[in-house]
Amino acid sequence: MSYDTAEYPAGLAEAEGKGILAFMSVADVELYRNPYDSNDKRLGAILGGGTEWDAENGMEIVILGDKVLEVREYLGYGEFAIWAETDENE
Repeated sequence: MSYDTAEYPAGLAEAEGKGILAFMSVADVELYRNPYDSNDKRLGAILGGGTEWDAENGMEIVILGDKVLEVREYLGYGEFAIWAETDENE
């Protein structure tokens, strides 16, 4: 949040956890299974959407099971943002 020409909404810098949802619109929800371990029952998800201060790039929330792994600008890595080859038979 150091970009000096963007106008960020009040309260964004202090937002934590689910609080970030107030500042973005969720347009896409992608669900994934572990591509390295077919016995892994956890779902991974990526919630993607826009923000009023960066409509071009948007944001994504990366989730594994019940844990938020990352909130970041949209990178579009899909399942590879959630699992690594080292997650096999974890």
